[in-house]
Amino acid sequence: MRNTSGSSTGCFDPADLAKFGNIGEHGPEHADLFFKYYGALRLHRRRRRRRQFLWGGATA
Repeated sequence: MRNTSGSSTGCFDPADLAKFGNIGEHGPEHADLFFKYYGALRLHRRRRRRRQFLWGGATA
């Protein structure tokens, strides 16, 4: 949720972080899909960083 209070605290309300543990309470199937997507995205980024690191060392 976008912070519309005019402050520069970012794009979320910090109080919502305390509720993150209940993310699947009302829609467990949506929470499962979110975490599968997020996990796959993190794995892709980790592999990309590793490739960049390896290519950087090979070309230096």
